[in-house]
Amino acid sequence: MPKNGVYFCEVNANDNKYYGVTNIGIKPTIEKKTAQKLSVEVNIFNFNNNIYEKEILISLIKFIRDEIHFENLNQLVNQINIDIENCKKIINCNDK
Repeated sequence: MPKNGVYFCEVNANDNKYYGVTNIGIKPTIEKKTAQKLSVEVNIFNFNNNIYEKEILISLIKFIRDEIHFENLNQLVNQINIDIENCKKIINCNDK
């Protein structure tokens, strides 16, 4: 199992390839300490389909940062947006 944190990833869903950002961890900002369970969440770029309950393949490409606790959801959302932009920069570098 990879270490907890945020990763740039490739996602294969519905026979198509996409890129995104994956978080592996316990969601320390959202979950109470007593209820923390390991989870894997993926934000797929430019994707609007409902694939909940569908099988997908996630390939972790690059570790972005450790999982951290934020004081509030606004800080978390801001960091997620930074993570997404950092991952998109990786895509743009590879497109050149």
